[in-house]
Amino acid sequence: MQIRRNFFRTAQRQKWQEGVYHNPYFDGGKRPWKRRLVILSLIAGAGALIGFFLFTPLLRLKTYRIDGAEFIGADVIERAARASLAGRKMLVIPKDHLFFFSEEQLSQTLFDQFRLDRLDVERQGRELHLRVAEKISRVVWQAGEHLYVVDEYGIVLNELDTLAEDHAVTMIRSLREETPAPGERVLDAKTMSYLLDLLLLLREGPLNPVSLEVDSTETHFLRVNMEDGYAVFFDPTVPMNEQLDRLVDMLKSESANPSSYEYIDVRFGERVYIKNR
Repeated sequence: MQIRRNFFRTAQRQKWQEGVYHNPYFDGGKRPWKRRLVILSLIAGAGALIGFFLFTPLLRLKTYRIDGAEFIGADVIERAARASLAGRKMLVIPKDHLFFFSEEQLSQTLFDQFRLDRLDVERQGRELHLRVAEKISRVVWQAGEHLYVVDEYGIVLNELDTLAEDHAVTMIRSLREETPAPGERVLDAKTMSYLLDLLLLLREGPLNPVSLEVDSTETHFLRVNMEDGYAVFFDPTVPMNEQLDRLVDMLKSESANPSSYEYIDVRFGERVYIKNR
């Protein structure tokens, strides 16, 4: 009987004998789970490294140094800068990260919040150095417990926490409770010009004004408080020289005794009204 040969089986047996086929579970080769473990370890390590880079305190701003502040307290500017750099970008990256914080955004925030003439931002290691130059004004607007620096056009430059005793300023007190923001107008430019001119003329004469009180809704009222303790009422809508002439003439009279006055009112034509203490 002739046996039929199976050439396919013979070929496969020969390959097996020559070692062409390998069983990874028995021939000592690399196991798939080890390879996956290595890959996962590399991914976890990279994630940890990125997390350390993004969130470590060693790569975030630590101290702030403010130079050049005059009316605006350095601590006020520092608080504003820290608040601007608080939080995160894209919900992940800290805004105060040494490599990701934005000088442009910080500058824009401070320019919006304070009336600055110039601002230089420089990072030195983990210290942020801010050099500021304020738009200087010697006029302070007081509304209740709040103090504001205003320019010659009646526009608020910035709010003050306190006023240093060595600052020679013109104090204007508002009779209304208000909290204007930087950039808002508290008095129109014409009235502000009137007040500043009046103060200049009073100081050139024998009088020494200490402060002014105004009501931005009442155009006919202006109170000037004098160093001697009395007040003078003016009408900003009436020519200044006419009222000053009446005031000076009255004070030059022999019967004048300013220290006993509570106020002098020169708003009503040729008549001058005096109230004693």
